[in-house]
Amino acid sequence: NEQNRQDGLPEVEMGIGIHTGQVVVGNIGSAERTKYGVVGSQVNLTSRIQSFTTGGQILISEVTRREVGPILKLGKQMEVKAKGIEYPITVSEVWGIGRPHQLFLAEAPNGLVPLGEAIPIAYSVVELNLPGEHVCRGTLTKLSRKGAEARLESPVDTFTNLEIRLGEDEAKMIAGTLYAKIIGTIPGTKTDVSICFTSTPPEIDSFFRTLLAQATAIEPDPVETTRHKGSRSSMRKNGKARKAVPGAEPSP
Repeated sequence: NEQNRQDGLPEVEMGIGIHTGQVVVGNIGSAERTKYGVVGSQVNLTSRIQSFTTGGQILISEVTRREVGPILKLGKQMEVKAKGIEYPITVSEVWGIGRPHQLFLAEAPNGLVPLGEAIPIAYSVVELNLPGEHVCRGTLTKLSRKGAEARLESPVDTFTNLEIRLGEDEAKMIAGTLYAKIIGTIPGTKTDVSICFTSTPPEIDSFFRTLLAQATAIEPDPVETTRHKGSRSSMRKNGKARKAVPGAEPSP
């Protein structure tokens, strides 16, 4: 990614799913065609876990969590329904692993910026890597470089993949197609969701950069706000009457 940034190319991200179980490993095939690989139901389950990840995220099964033990630094834990699996599975987000490895993922910035004017979108649900025919309408209400908050036309399940176009109608659409995964529903709502971008074309990335620059330029600096509050607090403290000390010089 460092080289990509130098060359002006988009960064590459991937999500990782990990499960522990017995598999068949080896050269599989015939004399005419053979390959080294792994097969089995545990491989399929691992693939299903990976399908719930977003870029830069690691999800592990409950079996793996117990095998590795308490040295893992974990984030949120959730129960998901995976395709082809009869029962719900529990997965945990891994932030790092402690001694003796001491390896931790870099904390992703989570700075969603409220938009002064919501961005109209047209979206469809992606199934089997193909976008659905039914196009719905919605808006983006908050934005960051990696994701957004969206208000959808109707409720959509968490972990659903969306194909998104930006604009009110076909004539005003911004060039390029945005892909995203729903990672949660905003508490107290049914159609307001958090989404993580999984593929952002250059035209839309440039549009988002411009919007974020404008939005953050308007917002007050929280550091400056804190500093001003601290100054007023100090002034009030210094303004309190002090008990006179005989022979002491008055404070200026």
